[in-house]
Amino acid sequence: VLKLSGNHIDFIAEESFNTLIELRTLDLSNNFLEKLEPNLLANTRKLKEVFLSSNYLTTLTEQHFVNNKGLISIKLDNNQLVKLDPATFDNLKKLTEVDLVNNACLDAFYANKQLNRLNGDIREFCA
Repeated sequence: VLKLSGNHIDFIAEESFNTLIELRTLDLSNNFLEKLEPNLLANTRKLKEVFLSSNYLTTLTEQHFVNNKGLISIKLDNNQLVKLDPATFDNLKKLTEVDLVNNACLDAFYANKQLNRLNGDIREFCA
């Protein structure tokens, strides 16, 4: 578990987590992140949970989680997300929870396409 919440972080270099190959839980909530480097989590293949709540993220692409096939939960609530790449969650077959509450208006087409296979309700996507 790596907890970096509430540290006023506004940038994380792409290679920052390269050696954390056993990491299971990453908490980056309550920071000032506006974007994530595409390969930031590339070597964290055992990651199960990612907490990115309460940042300023606007976009996510499939590259962000491409190597994280074991992810079961992603918390993205209270960001500024306006678009999810159509393939953002395609490789995440074990994913059962995505929290998108209180974001800028997400493109509902992308959100529904990506999340329709998940259990539970898809809640309102606009703040």
